Amino acid sequence: MSQAPPIVLERAPGFAAAHGVATRAGGVSAPPFDTLNLGGGVGDEPEAVHQNRSRFLEAIGAPAGEVCVLHQVHGTRIVPWHATWFREQADAAIALEPGQVLTVSAADCWPVLVRDPSSGAVGAAHAGWRGTVAGIAGRLVRTLAEATGGDVDGFEASLGPGICGACYQIGADVADAVVDGLGAGARTALGDDPEVDRWRLDLEALLRRDLQGAGIRPERIHRLGGCTHHHDARYFSHRRDAGATGRHWAWIRAGGRR
Repeated sequence: MSQAPPIVLERAPGFAAAHGVATRAGGVSAPPFDTLNLGGGVGDEPEAVHQNRSRFLEAIGAPAGEVCVLHQVHGTRIVPWHATWFREQADAAIALEPGQVLTVSAADCWPVLVRDPSSGAVGAAHAGWRGTVAGIAGRLVRTLAEATGGDVDGFEASLGPGICGACYQIGADVADAVVDGLGAGARTALGDDPEVDRWRLDLEALLRRDLQGAGIRPERIHRLGGCTHHHDARYFSHRRDAGATGRHWAWIRAGGRR
């Protein structure tokens, strides 16, 4: 395996789960996928992606047989954990048994990680604007609560990294879809940009709104990392790099505390 600096794993302060997100450092991929690209099908060399994934698994201490990797489709399907690599078309999963690891892939969309402290069970979701409008974060919380019988009032969550509201420029069609899907209250997450006749969308605000609506206390929603669009040295960004970029994986392990 080629030499590379250590992988940098970021974690959310205050979030007790065994979790994190891999930044773009510590892999073997060449530009524009430099260096820890974990996504296939983006134009990177398959062998480099394979080496990067091996490095990632080693860094989080998880064999491939304990990891659930989804084929994400910007939907709201939630599946139970099983050892799978891209065979399930879904954007969220839950894991109930200690040692089971969930991952979600992103490069501007928002990873959502949820934990039930009473059982150690966890959930993970990939949330772009479509998934956010469809309420995937709240659905994940309710699905996990139904599976564990846990009290949502004690749940905790982590959001990010993802594109921030100042950077996420959208058209009127998406702005209309947000209001149509979430109601007039969602307008607080929309800011207009009259110079270019566009809108800016704060996905984090909408995700927090959804998690709180599902019963998680505001002080138990933590923030992981920064804006993917702002920090080119730390994160991949599909918007900033016009699609020629890699993918991060966020992860969470059931039953674990960091």
